[in-house]
Amino acid sequence: MLQVLVIDINLQVEPRTSLPLYSIGLSTVISLILALINIGSTAAFSAMLSLVIASFYSSFLISAVVILHKRLTVPNDQIIWGPFKLGRAGIPITILSIIYTVIGIFFSFWPSTVNPTAQTMNWSVAVFGAALIFSMIFWFVHGRKVYTGPIIEISNH
Repeated sequence: MLQVLVIDINLQVEPRTSLPLYSIGLSTVISLILALINIGSTAAFSAMLSLVIASFYSSFLISAVVILHKRLTVPNDQIIWGPFKLGRAGIPITILSIIYTVIGIFFSFWPSTVNPTAQTMNWSVAVFGAALIFSMIFWFVHGRKVYTGPIIEISNH
């Protein structure tokens, strides 16, 4: 059975400011600690930065591909839109954003020097690939059995 370490911090919202101050503070401390990687190794910091950029782009890519698929396969009047809609320009803008994102992911894995050595190589592609493989294995072994999916909104048009 998979054991998960859970750090229980007080996630209460500060009543005066309506902000989760402990969560904000913890995120700030973790970011500051990660920024100290640059002191030890510039190559490690560049690899970490490349990994973050590729991860952000990948998460956007998934949502952009899903919305493009929905716009191409479902009639426009059957899509429940939020407060923002691009109208007829939505499909071309989404396609351009997908192309831009794929290019960004591709170039985020390149090393920062012309002739990289083992020490200056950008190893973020290996970390990204390992995380992707681990996630897919975890999904097929455990996740698909316990995931129920989002709640479907039903609207009376």
